[in-house]
Amino acid sequence: MLTTVALGAALALAVVVVRATGVLGLYPCAYDAVAFEAAGVGVAGTLLGWLLARWVPTVWPYGPHRSWPSAVPDRVAPDLGRRMLGILVDLGLWWFGSATVVALAAAYGTFGPGTREQLLTATLLGLAALLGLVLPLLRRDRCTPGAAAVRLALTEWHRPRPASRLRVLARTGLLYAPVTVLVALGLPWFSLAVLALHASTAVVRPDGAGLADLVCRVRVRTRSSLNGDLPRRLVRYAPPREDAPVPV
Repeated sequence: MLTTVALGAALALAVVVVRATGVLGLYPCAYDAVAFEAAGVGVAGTLLGWLLARWVPTVWPYGPHRSWPSAVPDRVAPDLGRRMLGILVDLGLWWFGSATVVALAAAYGTFGPGTREQLLTATLLGLAALLGLVLPLLRRDRCTPGAAAVRLALTEWHRPRPASRLRVLARTGLLYAPVTVLVALGLPWFSLAVLALHASTAVVRPDGAGLADLVCRVRVRTRSSLNGDLPRRLVRYAPPREDAPVPV
């Protein structure tokens, strides 16, 4: 909870700074006199969201109920929805991060007229290399920021140990490099064909392995499978229904 509230407070204070400085000096004066009140609302909303996410699923009638032992480690093969969520987070960080850099550069006049598209292309390529290549090679779980946010890890095929950096490089070249180039060339919709081709095997295999995973002999697992993390809390016990079918 403390980490979540601290992140929410930091974001709220960042909003205060942006408003109090007139968008970091772009405006001649501050344009919001009640920024600190808005920051308090942001922190309160963060705390409320954490409490709802923490307690509502366990008391909701259709929530995640398991019989004893109810503390189940997160070591089952991650489903396709969880992996796609990580990819969407990566795409959001990449695209909006690049757009923010270009917008700030344009606001402060750091590039000449007619060079915006070139700067956007260079920023897209540079941020893709940072988020999709450099950071995974430095992390033990070999994951991009989006995959790390949903607690995934890229491991060797037959055992839960970090994938070799050479295999990570090969997988990045097969999966993310074509997407990056197509988006940088202004053809983002064609990049969906690359993701669809990768997911064509993931939707039919029980381990969820994509095409690039099969070619490079790596596997996407949960982070708990890699570092042996145990669950931090129990879920509410739910007795079996009386009308449930009895296995024979």
